[in-house]
Amino acid sequence: MRSKKLEWLEKILQNFETYDDALTPSVVSQLAAASLLWLDNMSSPRKWALSHAQICRLLGDIPVEVYLDLKCQATTHHFIELNGNIFKRINLLLKIANALQCIADESAYEWFHAHYAFLNNMSIKEYLLKHNSLDAFNLTYQYLDAAVNPPSHWRDYLTKIAGRRPTL
Repeated sequence: MRSKKLEWLEKILQNFETYDDALTPSVVSQLAAASLLWLDNMSSPRKWALSHAQICRLLGDIPVEVYLDLKCQATTHHFIELNGNIFKRINLLLKIANALQCIADESAYEWFHAHYAFLNNMSIKEYLLKHNSLDAFNLTYQYLDAAVNPPSHWRDYLTKIAGRRPTL
């Protein structure tokens, strides 16, 4: 089940470029902090199991020291600035997390590590780390979104296989 905070964060990040001129630097900093703390939470061993180096890779190959400094600033409520590329990447990771939550609910974290045919038999984690581009993030999200919101002719098929892990 998605939380209201997550829905709010996703909506703002999704339309960040639209809101960018209207948002104050303070609000943008709060969004940056919330985004980084969400990603840090998702990186725990019980969830996505991402190292600091892997998080930095997913954020566009930023230096680990920069990430750790930003995370420290987020936890101590200091002003944070993230570039648009990092916001886009976090937004796509948030969309992927939400799609997995809709598809798999309680086993969503396991699905992040499962291997899929549509990702050349790699897990989502492996695929995003290897093909670290916005196109790869978008492709992954689009496949998952199609499973969440399938075309009408898919619904009968998905209903038949409910309870089994589909090969996307």
